[in-house]
Amino acid sequence: MRIASCLCYRQGFILFYFSQVILLLLLLPGTKYTNAFTLPSSISIAKKNGNNSNSHHRSVLEAAAASSVSSDATTTTTTTTPISFDTFDYNNQWYPVIWSQDLVLNEPTKVTVFDVDYVIAKISSDEVICLLDACPHKGAALSQGRVTTKGTFQCAYHGWSFNGATGACVEIPQIVPPAASSTTTSATKIPSRASATTAVPAQIHQGMVWIFPGGNLEKALLAPPPPNNPDYG
Repeated sequence: MRIASCLCYRQGFILFYFSQVILLLLLLPGTKYTNAFTLPSSISIAKKNGNNSNSHHRSVLEAAAASSVSSDATTTTTTTTPISFDTFDYNNQWYPVIWSQDLVLNEPTKVTVFDVDYVIAKISSDEVICLLDACPHKGAALSQGRVTTKGTFQCAYHGWSFNGATGACVEIPQIVPPAASSTTTSATKIPSRASATTAVPAQIHQGMVWIFPGGNLEKALLAPPPPNNPDYG
């Protein structure tokens, strides 16, 4: 039993050693081998090409890289050029500021867009007026005043009144109106130094109050209108 065990061990060692020698011979470049040992196609190509296998792989990599560059170039040409906002005028756009239902009729309300204060008022169910929230006289906030029965903003400081559509000063309590004066002297008229405040285009669209901070009605008419919400209503 002991002799048989030694013989089996010796035979196994010889077979292992023989297989390692054959495998080494097969992997050496230029070594002839029989069809009894078939290697994978990738190894066969490497053996046949010998030292040229490196150049073959290099060519494959270069072709792949060229294909990737070509693909990237094609992608770049089809990509839309990013829009530049360097010349974009943020003031000449419509902006929502408050729900119409939240405005009390004929009550001035302050809103802020881009750190600028505006005063708005709803004078009817579908009409709003808007001015810069600053009286040109002393800079008092018009939103602290009131809306008169004539539909004008009246400053709480000295009572100057301004047309909400044009921004023009239409009344100064300290000056007697021309109609009530016995003479038509310059003292009865609003002086030119009572400069008008800036009127701001405003509208109600789909229940929301929108203002145009650019303060120019012509630009407001040319600008894209407020967008429509298909789910409104």
